[in-house]
Amino acid sequence: MSALLQKELKQTEEGAIWYHGRPVMVTQNDYSLDIFNGDIGITLAEEDGFYVYFPARDAQHKRISAARLAHSETALALTIHKSQGSEFKQVAVLLPKEDSAILSRQLLYTGITRAKKQIHLWAIEKLFSKAIEQETQRAAGLHIKIDQ
Repeated sequence: MSALLQKELKQTEEGAIWYHGRPVMVTQNDYSLDIFNGDIGITLAEEDGFYVYFPARDAQHKRISAARLAHSETALALTIHKSQGSEFKQVAVLLPKEDSAILSRQLLYTGITRAKKQIHLWAIEKLFSKAIEQETQRAAGLHIKIDQ
């Protein structure tokens, strides 16, 4: 999905990984850089290369050379699953056009509660109602193994 969006937005040149304005999500903790899975930053082109700026945890934004970000991906859109643990000023939640086994009250709650100030929700009314009514069904069978 991300590659398709980038192509449509014509933001990347053939084979280019880093570009000015590229939103980046960290996909693995890196304690040496003090960045963690799910952290999101923005890439800026500077005279000596590309740097990713992450929101401040204290007074200053964290600036990291793009070359040091071995575990990251473009974050034009995130699944609700990948957004867990993150907060954003505004969130857009788009439910699928067709029924899905993952649609549930818990999924919808998780998506909506990522927003600090504003939520935009796009959904077919019938599927929205179904998501509210349906609880997550766990398929691991762990409860059966524990009871034995």
